[in-house]
Amino acid sequence: MSNLIDALCCTQDHPLNGRLPERSGLCRIIWVKKGSGLLLIDLERFAIERDTVFLLQPGQMYLLQPAEDIVGYSFNFPTDLLKKFGNCKRIHPATGQHTEIDDMLQLMLDEQKRWHAINVQMPEEMTEVLFIYLIRLHPVRADGLPFADPSGFAGKFLQLLRGNAATRKKVSDFASELAITPNHLNQIMKRASGFSVKYHIQQQLLLEAKRRMVYSGLGSKQVAHCLGFDDAAHFSKFFKRCAGMTFMAFKHSITEQIHCNYD
Repeated sequence: MSNLIDALCCTQDHPLNGRLPERSGLCRIIWVKKGSGLLLIDLERFAIERDTVFLLQPGQMYLLQPAEDIVGYSFNFPTDLLKKFGNCKRIHPATGQHTEIDDMLQLMLDEQKRWHAINVQMPEEMTEVLFIYLIRLHPVRADGLPFADPSGFAGKFLQLLRGNAATRKKVSDFASELAITPNHLNQIMKRASGFSVKYHIQQQLLLEAKRRMVYSGLGSKQVAHCLGFDDAAHFSKFFKRCAGMTFMAFKHSITEQIHCNYD
């Protein structure tokens, strides 16, 4: 039986890393009560401070590197709830608010123990009150897009893209899944985000390549194979065109950034 909420304790000798399964339907929130260090979400670096909330989407990779012992909570929730935060990755509750969040989480942990005592999974709906509270702290557009998406197709496309970047690379693949024409999907994405469908596909492929490079230590040929490129040379050209540098140059650059002194 899995826990929805867990106490988090992370030390310098035991950094925390992993990836949220894309198709799990779950997102993760890390609430840091005490400690400092660095949190890498995909390739974005965040300084860890006490009383900070971090939001992780399905498919994202993360690495928690403590500079001192970190104490807090880690908990999973349905992805539909986290969509309300758009692309937000970090929230800083104001003084006093973090005490209320801490009290709610402790109550949830106690409630979870009661459900487990009778060998029953605590219903996910019981945790929605925390999301309502967090949304009040950080109101944002529900879809995370810079412009309106009245049809909802833009959000659905981005969700499909995050789970299928390695297997679907054509605009027509996604348009067919959404039961609209490629032209229509392109128009929708340009209105909603300012960029074409092809651009979004390339950027997701590039992100997946960087994830595998940084977190799995794979080489160029291995990453090319994982992402469905039949020709490693084709992948190398794609990476250089989209990233603005070669695979090896980027790997050297990001390795230096991750392991630099963040004090």
